[in-house]
Amino acid sequence: QAATQTRLAHHLYQGDLEGIVVLLRLSLRFMLCWSFVVCAFYTILQDRVGMIFSTSPIVWELSGQLSLLCGSCYAVIAVFMWSGAVLNVVGCSSWFAGSYVVGTALVGLPVAWYCGFRLRSTDMAGWPYFQPGDGLGVGLLGIWLGLLAGYSCTAALTFFRVARISDWPERCKSARRLAGA
Repeated sequence: QAATQTRLAHHLYQGDLEGIVVLLRLSLRFMLCWSFVVCAFYTILQDRVGMIFSTSPIVWELSGQLSLLCGSCYAVIAVFMWSGAVLNVVGCSSWFAGSYVVGTALVGLPVAWYCGFRLRSTDMAGWPYFQPGDGLGVGLLGIWLGLLAGYSCTAALTFFRVARISDWPERCKSARRLAGA
């Protein structure tokens, strides 16, 4: 994120519109490729990921349940952070912050509460390594589903805002003005 912000600020100050486009495309592609690697790691290893961190079979089982969500959450958070880097540099930090509040507080928390404590565990019977109980709520898995929902919302909102930036020449002038040049 910091590298993208620094380079973007440099290109904005220089008024290098072509450099901005190349940077945004390159950094987005790199981030998506790296996210794919992380998702593949979690998907392929699933329950073996727990063996890295613990000798407890309970942890192994839980890591098997959560590994697909961990990989997905990583990819979604990467999109959110990339978008946030761009929004912060171009002066749209309030959109970045607002998206975070909407996604986490208004979407993520209610979904986590519902899935973690109210969703029937039999509804998740097909999830890898998940053993449905006889009550409501799917516990930690449900909370992670809420995290994924919340961060998906934040990533979508911030990415949408970045995609709608069309006044790059004006953003360049603003960067030079703010730098005192």
